[in-house]
Amino acid sequence: MESFGRWRALHLKQESLPALFACHEFAASRYGVILTDLTNVWEERLDINEICDRAECDGCTINPRDDRQQLEVFFRKIADTLDDLETTSMTLGTNNNERQLILRISAPLPAPLPEFTWEIKLEKKDGRALTCNVLCPLLLNLHQKQQTIEQLHRQLQDKDHVIAKLLDKMESSTTDLKEVFPGTSGVRTRKGMSQRTQLAKHVNGLAPFDKMSLQAETGSVPATESLLDVAETAHGSQLQDLWRKLGEHPQHWWSTIGRPSSSGSKPLEALSSRQSSGQDDDTAGETEDEAEFRVRI
Repeated sequence: MESFGRWRALHLKQESLPALFACHEFAASRYGVILTDLTNVWEERLDINEICDRAECDGCTINPRDDRQQLEVFFRKIADTLDDLETTSMTLGTNNNERQLILRISAPLPAPLPEFTWEIKLEKKDGRALTCNVLCPLLLNLHQKQQTIEQLHRQLQDKDHVIAKLLDKMESSTTDLKEVFPGTSGVRTRKGMSQRTQLAKHVNGLAPFDKMSLQAETGSVPATESLLDVAETAHGSQLQDLWRKLGEHPQHWWSTIGRPSSSGSKPLEALSSRQSSGQDDDTAGETEDEAEFRVRI
């Protein structure tokens, strides 16, 4: 299994597409991009020769065949767009092939160079790809996080043991703990009871670590860096919104991308951030095929 980066949500700009997540991997001689709607997986993997051939065929403004530096710039522009950096943009479409999604990306280059554009042609994979690329990494991540949490619990218990010994020694030597914690100087304490126990209500961290209390406070918040964390929806109401959104789309939602709606008037499409602000210069003079392709993420 190859090592891909963390999953990120592709921020949708319109309601006709479900929540989509992507991860990518760039190496010296290849790149890979994986896209999922949490039910299906699409993927593209290209080696250096395939990248260079497509760049030359498409007239890409960055020629990765020139040298290593140009290849690094090429990869960085793709990564910046997938990571949703400002001034970059993505459009999702199909190419008369329901098993293929085309993610068209664009990113600015220094003047006077035209902007960088690239098409990531994602082929639909079988169910094993979802298990390999999504479920297994999540389970492994969850296991690692649980091990980390258990190790932290053990370390906190060890520190509690040391702190208890120090405080017991101080109390047995008639040291007033309220002098150690001046903020508790006004707290009344009873003789015959441990000062630590009485002052713990007023000093954060003074009480022994309580694992059960921590679990009660955190509730159902995920302990792992999951897809939902990537989508920045780790809170209950946001999770409900995400699952509701996922459930509102047909099973084969991609079959409607870039095709005329049922009324036959125009293709389903979403406006880019520039178009939505009233700046339509970028789409002026585009061909009919380009207009049909355009579905803004």
